[in-house]
Amino acid sequence: MVEKLAPIPNPKLEKTIQKNLILFFTGSLVSNLGTFMYNFAIGLYVLTLTGSGKSFAISILFGIVPRIILSPFAGALADKINRKTMTVCMDIASGILLLCIYFITQLTELSLMLVYISSATLTVFNTFFGISINASIPNLVDDKRLVTINSLRAMVDSGASIAGPMLGGLVYSFIGIEYFLLLNGISFICSGISELFIDFNIFNRQISEKTKAQSLGDTLREGFKYLKQHELILGILKYALFLNFIVTSVNISLPYTSVQVLGASSSQYGFIQMGFPAGILIMSIIYTIVSKDNKKIFKKTTKGMFRLGIVFIFLGLPSNPLLSFLPNSIHMVITFIVSALLGMIIISINIPIQVMMQTTIDDAYRGRVSGVISMMSQAITPLGIILFGFLVDQISSYLLPIISGILILAIGILMMKDNKMLQL
Repeated sequence: MVEKLAPIPNPKLEKTIQKNLILFFTGSLVSNLGTFMYNFAIGLYVLTLTGSGKSFAISILFGIVPRIILSPFAGALADKINRKTMTVCMDIASGILLLCIYFITQLTELSLMLVYISSATLTVFNTFFGISINASIPNLVDDKRLVTINSLRAMVDSGASIAGPMLGGLVYSFIGIEYFLLLNGISFICSGISELFIDFNIFNRQISEKTKAQSLGDTLREGFKYLKQHELILGILKYALFLNFIVTSVNISLPYTSVQVLGASSSQYGFIQMGFPAGILIMSIIYTIVSKDNKKIFKKTTKGMFRLGIVFIFLGLPSNPLLSFLPNSIHMVITFIVSALLGMIIISINIPIQVMMQTTIDDAYRGRVSGVISMMSQAITPLGIILFGFLVDQISSYLLPIISGILILAIGILMMKDNKMLQL
């Protein structure tokens, strides 16, 4: 019997991968932190300027709708052109946009219409950036570090979502919206420059001549065709989308229960809101430090579904009338802990699924499939918010997370019976 020799280490390749991880982390941190700070500051500016919840809601819509519409087209373009060029250009374009708005504010005031236009345009750039970088991840590192780089990305997202609003509020109050735009524009450009030094083709990606020659519409149609032909990807997608739909209930039940039922103050509510991203951050750090294998991912995901369903049920405890004798501070702590556990479990489900998708989808189609998935997940969220927003007014507040938890447990049972998927 011939022994299988271990692969010969390649110091140059190892150094390039390490450089990619560092640049990816720093570039993503600067870009995401800038985005969260901008979103918070611009929302605060709109509320201060108009005092209108309607105007604030419209500014949020301008940050969501373009992403839903353009994600598939961004994915098709990411498969047609150099992804590094697309990634760098979108970050620098975001920076130039904010710098242009800053110079406009030096000549005239920042109007509400300019805020809407800038939010929509920034979302367009961010959509093309996000799809491109997501499709590029398997080309930046080797397979054994896919979990690490996806964990780094989740860590940056959650860390930025915690620090962004705090820093955004601090910077906004000290320097005003005009200089905030200048600072944020410079940060986007710095992020784009750092991405110039990332090697996007360690594991070489070849764009076929056929894809180059196709129109954007044909490239997009071929992507849908590819997705339809792969039962494995569709199977993963249907469970992920159903889970995403159910999890939106926490966006309704948590604020409603905290403020309307438990009577949380603004500081207490802020404390509770930090629980979910804190959980994501903790689990992302664990995944980054502790190497996780990507074997039997579907079975692990199924177990994660059961844990998630049980924790969701516990989210209904603080507002349960049977526990009304407990001090309000205890309810707040319980809600924070359960929210953090939700974040930890969700990221322990999401990262393995992301790795599975990245290793399963052909490189030539990864952008298009990422775009379609992004469109579906973005579009399904408002539907969930509308449904659960209606339900929270019709039933007792503690029942909504319990119902959501039971539905998630039902998804776990269906997954256990899916023999094809359990082979993964």
